[in-house]
Amino acid sequence: VSSAEAAGREEAMKIRELKETALYVDDLERAGAFYREVLGLPRLAADERFQAFDVNGRQILLLFRRGASVQ
Repeated sequence: VSSAEAAGREEAMKIRELKETALYVDDLERAGAFYREVLGLPRLAADERFQAFDVNGRQILLLFRRGASVQ
């Protein structure tokens, strides 16, 4: 592989931004409270399995209760 080809591959694989991040937590209520109250993220949706937060209008943070996404 030439250096030009390698450079092209690196550029093609460069992450520019992430739209969603998912975290699995043991205590969904406590984790959700942290992101709402401490970090000030607005909650977009929630149920007993997950909570979704807006991150600066550009990303979504998803919190899942550990084990709930396989139900």
